[in-house]
Amino acid sequence: MNRIKTYSLLLIALIGLVFWLLRGNGSDSELSSSGTGQRTKNPRSSTSSHAVIEPKDPTAALLGAFKTPIELYGKIVDQHGNPVAGATVRLSPVDRPFGDQSKSAMTLLSGATGEFSVKGKQGFAMGVRASKDGYMTLPPLDGPSSSAMVSYGGEGKAGKRYSNPATPLVLTLHEIGLVDPIFYVERTNRKLPVDGTLRAIALDSEKGQGDHRIEFRFKSDWSKLPKNNEMYGKRYDWSLEASILGGGFLESDSDYKFEAPENGYQETIKIEYSVELPQDKWLYNIHRRYFVKFSDGSYGRIRFSIDASTDSAPLNMTSWLNLKPGSRNLSSNKWDPTRVSE
Repeated sequence: MNRIKTYSLLLIALIGLVFWLLRGNGSDSELSSSGTGQRTKNPRSSTSSHAVIEPKDPTAALLGAFKTPIELYGKIVDQHGNPVAGATVRLSPVDRPFGDQSKSAMTLLSGATGEFSVKGKQGFAMGVRASKDGYMTLPPLDGPSSSAMVSYGGEGKAGKRYSNPATPLVLTLHEIGLVDPIFYVERTNRKLPVDGTLRAIALDSEKGQGDHRIEFRFKSDWSKLPKNNEMYGKRYDWSLEASILGGGFLESDSDYKFEAPENGYQETIKIEYSVELPQDKWLYNIHRRYFVKFSDGSYGRIRFSIDASTDSAPLNMTSWLNLKPGSRNLSSNKWDPTRVSE
């Protein structure tokens, strides 16, 4: 997990802790109503019968939270739930309130059943990240992930849960398996004419030249809007059509599906947004993923976004092309930029 993200999470945690301390440590010297209509001090705060309880110092409590004992149990599994032995687990305690890198960071290997554990550390939280050669690391999105930030300071619910060997933190690595020769082109901006003129882009080279071509036709009326403040928020007609002669497209719902289906491809796809659509249904920027199949039996996959509010380079595309015709294996040593950095 990169340093900027760690700092952001730390800042959020600090703010949350301060509010929690301030909310839960109010003074007992509030006034209450008496039966005579006069207001008197709460008898619990009377110095004649009870000692005055001073509220906790939020700053001291905040600094103390960075010394919370850490005990963590975890397990590394693959995408099928099988344990991954010998995975590298990087542990980074958040034990410094001003964001300096901890000197207590450590690295260990998962055991025969994928398990790992750590004790004797202190911190507000613990960053955990798993990796192993031959496996892909998964970013911390909604589904399974190869990394986590476990909180211990404050309420520290996650820390309490994973301090129990019976409820370990589970991190997932995606096994790559056999890797065929793949030609990979990382996110590249492509210029498309806005009047529907055909532009062919091949997946064989970074320049978009070669035999495995996708034909794009893009139309957008954005350039017809008046170039002033009144243009913002206005709808306009735009569309994108893509074709693969003798092949086709099959939409995918994940960046982590690496075997292209054999059938179900359609030769042409069209994405269209009309000015007649309601405002809440109309978009000027969309994202799509597709498996692609070519006439020679080659398979690939693409991920792209199209921005209809520009006439410079509206298409941004990442592509993978298997160089062995007939092979549907799209595993690659080149991964998505969103993955956890090593």
